Amino acid sequence: MKNLLSICTALILLYSCSDSPAPNSSLSNEIPASKSGEPAPKEWKEIFSLKGSGSKKSGSFHLSGEKARVRYKAMQAGLFSFYVVPDGEDVMETGGFPEVMTQEKEESEAYLTKPEGDYYLNMNATGKWEVIVEEMK
Repeated sequence: MKNLLSICTALILLYSCSDSPAPNSSLSNEIPASKSGEPAPKEWKEIFSLKGSGSKKSGSFHLSGEKARVRYKAMQAGLFSFYVVPDGEDVMETGGFPEVMTQEKEESEAYLTKPEGDYYLNMNATGKWEVIVEEMK
């Protein structure tokens, strides 16, 4: 029995003196997320922007089919609307619904559900405006 007590005491001393952190220690053996091989978290990336006043058609830009949004600012009260139109189509011929339509001075965002492809903005406004198209990448 005396030998068993000596062995247990020796094991406890060895465990408490080892270089390994205690189970409740703040040190961790986990690999940080950036080094663990996991992809970096996605974030909104600007893919196109346009500023102007009045009605305009933009140049084309590409949507990859990922989550997309348009952040916009109508800087004056009055008509403000825009369409996201497939490149090669004319909204005045094919018709459609605007992504946003307001008559207020407004700063907000609208989310898009568009398949991959090339698009342009058809802006209809009576005042100054800014738009930024972004995708989650």
